[in-house]
Amino acid sequence: MYLFYIVIKRLAAKRFEKIKDVYICPKCGSIRLSIHDKLPPAARFIGAVPAQNFLCYDCDYEGIAPLIDKVEIDSFRKHLKKIKK
Repeated sequence: MYLFYIVIKRLAAKRFEKIKDVYICPKCGSIRLSIHDKLPPAARFIGAVPAQNFLCYDCDYEGIAPLIDKVEIDSFRKHLKKIKK
């Protein structure tokens, strides 16, 4: 079981290296976000396209999130810390 965990973690790290842009939480700076779909299943079936709402796993922020370049994550987080002070 532990070996399976290690393999999954390595695959996730390799996948993250290939990604150039990431969505980031504007409240806490976390990249642990999921798309939070508020549409009922019938509306999704019809093809209604809402704005992408994200849910942050770290601070429970719910709303839109900016898409930034992966190399700018640290500067974005520093900017957030300056704003909070």
